Amino acid sequence: GEAPNDFLKCLQPKLAVWLDWFRRTQKGHALYSYRWSGRVVTEGISHTLSSGLDDYPRSNMTNTLRDRHVDLLSWVATMLRIMDKIEKALGQKPTPASGYGAGWEALVKHAEAIHWDKDTNMYADRGLQFYPSGRQEEGFVEHFGYISLFPFLLGMAPKGNQSEAVISIMADAAHLRSKAGLRSLSKTSPRGGKDSVYGTQEDYWRGKVWICINYLALKALKTMYAGGSKQGEELYEGLRAAIVDNMVSQYARKGFIFEQYDDKSGEGLKHKPFAGWSALVLLIMAEVY
Repeated sequence: GEAPNDFLKCLQPKLAVWLDWFRRTQKGHALYSYRWSGRVVTEGISHTLSSGLDDYPRSNMTNTLRDRHVDLLSWVATMLRIMDKIEKALGQKPTPASGYGAGWEALVKHAEAIHWDKDTNMYADRGLQFYPSGRQEEGFVEHFGYISLFPFLLGMAPKGNQSEAVISIMADAAHLRSKAGLRSLSKTSPRGGKDSVYGTQEDYWRGKVWICINYLALKALKTMYAGGSKQGEELYEGLRAAIVDNMVSQYARKGFIFEQYDDKSGEGLKHKPFAGWSALVLLIMAEVY
């Protein structure tokens, strides 16, 4: 149901402060760009802990000043959209100081203009890249994985060529599709051949299956993108069944819900019992999005 107006009035100023903090402290070097602060290399492993996707591969340079992170842009855009909806629900007129609706629209356009890589036909981070030839320049970070999906997951990707391209990557077993759900990093490089980072080092967000991101993918498919797309409809049904079947199987064998699942064997991994976001399987089963 809809949130009561009193609750929205209480929440609105707090969310505004939170959004302002993100827009001030995590802004990138260019207009309408955002970067997670604190990307560091520790003991030879690159981490962007502030993003929550700890060891997911970002730029291959230690210099972070030109980082542009498409997942953070998508989150900020989503915050703007939520604030715009709250304003409208409360009957408030948009002000130049807020501009939430206009801000959302600007970031949707920016995601297409800056983060859509026409060569690989996918969304991507941008950053200062080191190339085998020795040159260093800003370019797309060439990995397919959860980061590539964020404009789709949060409803920013336009329906049509872009959304179908994202669905194709999700549906492809050589990329993100696995027996346990969508893997966090593709086995295959966008340019072909094995992705050199897949399954390496800590291997936390480098291939393993996370239910929270799979829930967002199912939500996006069910509520926005699968309708009218045969490929999208088939992916929704198959992905949902795979996640539920694997988690039920693991629970029957081991008696736990796990933090993450292996993309090859389906085995539950890391912390247990993990009734945090992995418990989203109950909403997946009920198709509550």
